[in-house]
Order: sequence, then structure tokens, then C-alpha cells
Amino acid sequence: MRSFFKTFFASLLALFIFCVLFVLIIIGLIAGATSGSEKPDIGTKAVLVLDLSKVFKEQALDSRFQCFQIPTKLKRPDCMM
Repeated sequence: MRSFFKTFFASLLALFIFCVLFVLIIIGLIAGATSGSEKPDIGTKAVLVLDLSKVFKEQALDSRFQCFQIPTKLKRPDCMM
């Protein structure tokens, strides 16, 4: 009978610790999501600079798994691999 109570209270303590950690993680996620709402300060004569030495795709892929179609012999050029 003593072994039963030892196991029962150990499981109860583990459940309590898990619940406390879960609540703390949820509070941290909520605090992190709400604190990042500051907008950057942009001056009135600010200029946007684009680096045009890189290639910009005009269309996104329809599906993220479009690059992994089987069977293919050539990789699609618009897949970022």
C-alpha cells in the first residue's frame, strides 16, 4: 500500500509541475506576442533602398511541396534549394 501512495503522489506532483510550466509558457507567449507592436520611427524624407543585384521571383510557389514532385529529372529553377 505504501508503494501505491508513493507512486500516486509522485504522479500528482509531476502533473502539478507540468501544469505550472504550461501556464508559464503560455503567459510568456502572450507577453512576447503583445510586446512587439512598436513601429519603427521613419523620418519624413526617408528613402527606401533596394538591392537589385539579387533575383526577385515574380510569383510564389502554389505549394511548399512543389519542389519535391516525384518523378522529376530536373530541379525546378524557382525552388530555393
